[in-house]
Amino acid sequence: MPAVGKCLSIIRLLDAEPGAGLGLAAIAGRLGLTKSHCLMILRTLVAEGWLSHDAARQRYALAPSLLLDRRRPSGGTTAGRWCRMCWRGWRRASACPACCAG
Repeated sequence: MPAVGKCLSIIRLLDAEPGAGLGLAAIAGRLGLTKSHCLMILRTLVAEGWLSHDAARQRYALAPSLLLDRRRPSGGTTAGRWCRMCWRGWRRASACPACCAG
């Protein structure tokens, strides 16, 4: 699904840019998205609690709740807390190691 890929690209970009976050123009420009489409994705991610938006500075950043989101659409019960180290290795691992289980 192209929309899911764009969403993940935004999350990966913001993960690679820790700190103050990035503005709409920077995110859209780096990913080759139109600003309007990028804004719709960003608003959705903010509404879901996965991104935070600093309205005063117009910056988006990963929200801590992204790493603690325990909602499991599949109904699974093995969701644990993921530390930043495990998040970065998420694409290579099938599950978070014991350091984050709980």
